Amino acid sequence: MKSVIFPVVMLAVVLFGELAPAFDRSAEELSRLGSEALRAGHYDTAEKYFLTLATQFPSATAFGDLGMSEAAQGKLKQALHHFQRSIELGNRSATVHYNLGLTYLRQHQYALGVEALRKALTIDPELQSGRYTLAVALLESGRPGEAIPYLSDLRTKLPHDPAVWGNLVRAQFENSDSPSALKSVDEGVDALPTNVPLIVTFAGLCSAHSQFQKALHLLENASELTPDDLGIKLLLAKASLEAKQPVEALAILVDVPSDYGEPGEISYIKGIAQALTGKYQEASREFSAAVSAKSRNVRYMIAQAWACQLEGKHDEALTILRKAQVVEPENPIAHYRMAVSFLYQHKYSLVVESCLKSLQLAERYHPAYLLMGVARLQQGHLTAAETAIRRALRLKPDSALYHRELGVTLCKLSRLQESRRELDDALGRDPKASEAYLWRARVSTKQRKYHEAIADLETAVALQPNSGTAYSELHQLYSKVGQIDKADKIRTKLKETNASDPDAHATFLSDFGDPL
Repeated sequence: MKSVIFPVVMLAVVLFGELAPAFDRSAEELSRLGSEALRAGHYDTAEKYFLTLATQFPSATAFGDLGMSEAAQGKLKQALHHFQRSIELGNRSATVHYNLGLTYLRQHQYALGVEALRKALTIDPELQSGRYTLAVALLESGRPGEAIPYLSDLRTKLPHDPAVWGNLVRAQFENSDSPSALKSVDEGVDALPTNVPLIVTFAGLCSAHSQFQKALHLLENASELTPDDLGIKLLLAKASLEAKQPVEALAILVDVPSDYGEPGEISYIKGIAQALTGKYQEASREFSAAVSAKSRNVRYMIAQAWACQLEGKHDEALTILRKAQVVEPENPIAHYRMAVSFLYQHKYSLVVESCLKSLQLAERYHPAYLLMGVARLQQGHLTAAETAIRRALRLKPDSALYHRELGVTLCKLSRLQESRRELDDALGRDPKASEAYLWRARVSTKQRKYHEAIADLETAVALQPNSGTAYSELHQLYSKVGQIDKADKIRTKLKETNASDPDAHATFLSDFGDPL
């Protein structure tokens, strides 16, 4: 989420009451009429007067006023030329540089815009809106670290301005400083405790940066302030899903009419919640209702395919996804979800092909890199697998799953120290990841650290009691270290529970399953 509270910053208008002495009365009249039209918002009329003035009596003032009238109409190329001409003729005011900077920003020429705004502030450090506009320009140009000092200063001077708070939190998140961002969120809520739009903005930023519990808490606060606002209830339901609380999401949606929002949206959200609670048939019905409400909504179609995948109906899922691709050929998620079904069908070459298509459309879509790495791993292409998984991890370094899969790959490459480091990282982020314990035990076994391996396998079977592989490897290690009684108990347990391994790829469906 990039945009937050970002009000339109208007051109700074400085209308000169007098022209240079050399101007005759007709020049004064043109200036007066143009200024009156500009103040009244009649920009096209103002442009005509100022154009005549600049043509007949060229001056820095005339070209500056002409640029303002053009910029106000969106004639940005002409405005840039005339602001620059005004500067060439001697206009050294902060205002003309400020307006030049704004016009560059409107053309998305951020570097030039920042340069012009800095010049304006050098001339007049107290220029109204200058620091805020420069901060937003830096933020929009991907330089959040440079924006933070300006926004922090503005927060002190304007403690009740929601735009400043929203953009400061955005800058801190984008500068990879989540602790500071979360602290600013709390301070912003304290400063403006009843400003619901600001609270909702904070929630959106937290959600976009994987702070799901914080987003949920903020939206609960917003909902308490406006209990009858159905839009906030819908956001709250979505936040509950992101926080892995689907039951709560369904409870919230009880009070929301099924026809609220976009056609099919409520059914779509309910379908996700039902799927995450394991009620796949109910989820399929909700997704079918969503598709019926809006038949060409690709997001609904992808969710419908996801429900089929959860039920193991991969051919049906692929049929739906192919229809989605006809509607929206450039959708990277459809290709990715096809890759998921191909993975379950053990068609690893098609997995790689679909992931590559997805990445051609969205080169930073990290799940496709990971899934491609897993397919390469299954093909025995270990180096290619490592490359793909590392790319996924660079894009999402906080993922326990990604660290685990890199650890698995490194273990298979016999780079045991590196593998242990990644598996340790994965378990630090998700202490209940049974598969990571299993693979760390394998690393320890290769390093002849049998007691460490046993401890990890004991944890693995406690977390996943039906893992036949973990039981079998634990039995072997108990026997190896001479713990015969424990080995016998494990063998008996293995027979009693009839343990067997779940689908090797089951974790990917659950971890990647939520299409929200």
